[in-house]
Amino acid sequence: MESSDSSSRSMRAVARPSRGLRTWYGALDLVTAAVLVLLIRVLWMGSPFWPVTMGLWAGLLVLSAAGLFAGTRAGRFAARVASVYQLGFLVVLVFGILASVAHLWGLYGEIGTGISILLLVILALLFEVMALLPIFKLRALGLFERPPEKGRQIGVIAGVVAFIGLVLYCTTVYARASHDPREPISDAAREALSRHLMALVQRKPPPPLPDDVGTSEDRWVMRILRNGRLEARVEASGTLEEAATAVVTTFDQTPPSLSRGRRAIVVDRVIAESDIDEGVPLLAALSIVPGLDGASGVVDGHRHTITPHELVLEGVLGAETPIRFIPEFEIGLRLDDVRALLCARAGQSADCDVTGLRRARTESWVLHDGRGTVELYRGRPTCDAPPTAEDALAGAREAGAYVRRSQRSDGRFRYTYDPHTGRSKMSPYNVPRHAGTSWFLLHLYEATDDSAHLVAAQKALDWLERRLEDCGKDLQCIGDGGQTSLGWQALPLIAFADHARLTGTDRYHGSIRALSEVVRRLQRDNGDFYFFLDRTTGQPIEGKRRLYAA
Repeated sequence: MESSDSSSRSMRAVARPSRGLRTWYGALDLVTAAVLVLLIRVLWMGSPFWPVTMGLWAGLLVLSAAGLFAGTRAGRFAARVASVYQLGFLVVLVFGILASVAHLWGLYGEIGTGISILLLVILALLFEVMALLPIFKLRALGLFERPPEKGRQIGVIAGVVAFIGLVLYCTTVYARASHDPREPISDAAREALSRHLMALVQRKPPPPLPDDVGTSEDRWVMRILRNGRLEARVEASGTLEEAATAVVTTFDQTPPSLSRGRRAIVVDRVIAESDIDEGVPLLAALSIVPGLDGASGVVDGHRHTITPHELVLEGVLGAETPIRFIPEFEIGLRLDDVRALLCARAGQSADCDVTGLRRARTESWVLHDGRGTVELYRGRPTCDAPPTAEDALAGAREAGAYVRRSQRSDGRFRYTYDPHTGRSKMSPYNVPRHAGTSWFLLHLYEATDDSAHLVAAQKALDWLERRLEDCGKDLQCIGDGGQTSLGWQALPLIAFADHARLTGTDRYHGSIRALSEVVRRLQRDNGDFYFFLDRTTGQPIEGKRRLYAA
């Protein structure tokens, strides 16, 4: 009986699949190779490892298909090699994805858990697609031309060792990525430190600090702002008292001319740190939680810190684009820029030696002179009280004042403004948004009875009116090029009409009539709209539907 079983296994090991089965597997190999080539072109690759290994895989699949079609012994060998390579690639991918799961789970908490579940679902689908085909192909061909001795036992042992190694590796990755933040200091201690620092920078007698707050392991970054601009930055270690002493030392060296103006003090206290794994570029880039984590590193034996908000201000986030055809999807951290920033913090050249990179979770708060201490979350003040109608009106007034300051002499508005650099640009300019801004100013005039908003709105509407041009026989519209869109007509029309309603004048009567005719011409018989108008013939044209326009 044992001899019969051994003979049966031997026959399966040297099986000769039929021509039809070989053709089927060969065709699937070619399809898989084509998909791999497409993936190499489309997907982002953090290192040459993946495109090279995937390209080698695709080449082996082509050889496998040719061998299966030929039906020779060498062809069967090529098919076996391709199948084993595919299974090996899957093992590496499984290790990589599960390590990524452990990394994201430890790094991002609940969000990371959700992402990890999604990755595990992808992993299950990958197994269905990638592993079953080579397994079935090896089952049809046999793993070896001649059956190996004790092959099954060796395979079981290798599988157990690989599983144990995978669990230990993922546990290590999780431990490196996660950290346990220390308890934040109390609200009273925050308030006391903030007011103590404010008194110091204002050269006034400081109120006392609470006793026994902070330890020698604490690190603080304190930024003093004057009229919204950075006046001084102090990084210190130790207790509250030691941090305050560092501020005094810094301001003793501050020129008197910098001691005037409205001030705010932003305090960051490091409450947790964990190492950044620099070995894998993508994981390294994803080693901080934007807005919550900063970064730290050692320069000349001293650890320096960049706060979460400073990473945003310096523009070092958004380092990687995992999917090439979605360039807007940018994630991660540019480690080279972080190193340069740490060198600058240490007063060194940008290419200085930085070691021991870590992500640094901080608790943050700000003291505005005369406004009290407010906790910051992702760089923004936390506010438990719901906004009131007075808050909404005050916000609208502030927005209106900003819009008026942004208006140029010709009626247009400063279109894009970077508050961190102070730079602005006007191109490309969006006419519907210009019209919407004009409409907002009219509503603000109605709510506040402040004629400054009406004057700014009329200045903007005058610019729109000057944009009206002939669009075919007896038709005027707003647009550039050979065609214009519904939005370029409808939103200016709304703004012109609201001006007439609020002021009771016919200042823009001609523009209202002209744009009304354009909008009516763009309306379909069923009540919907065409979205484009030929500016030569004045006739609607078919085109891609415009979101929100109708």
